[in-house]
Amino acid sequence: MEDMEQELISTREATVSAMSIEKINIKKYNEAEVELKKWQDRTNLAIEKGNDYLALEALKRQKFFSIKVNNLKVAIQEQMILSSCLKLSLFALSNKVAEAKIFRDKVANFEYQEVSEISMMESDYVSDDLKILKRQLDQL
Repeated sequence: MEDMEQELISTREATVSAMSIEKINIKKYNEAEVELKKWQDRTNLAIEKGNDYLALEALKRQKFFSIKVNNLKVAIQEQMILSSCLKLSLFALSNKVAEAKIFRDKVANFEYQEVSEISMMESDYVSDDLKILKRQLDQL
């Protein structure tokens, strides 16, 4: 039981970690998209102004952020899959722990009932023995 609870704790920690990494990657993705848009606008502006050097430099930055956006998009998708798997594992494990606790409580309750029934049976035997002894004393 303790092993299952420890596994539940570590799965919960892994799930929280995966979800926070996912959120961080989404934030980085959004920031990279803003930068990409900014460099696309700068590239177009440099082309409109006829400044080939600035257009080339802006295009290099645009390409850098385009790659970064794509890489982050892939990382987010992978992280979402990992987070989903961990959430499902956490849910399943939580259910197993709950079932194990219920089973443990039922076994403990059953054992208590058995002990109580045995105690009652023993008290009935003692009571019968006392009645027999009382009759014997009365006969004397």
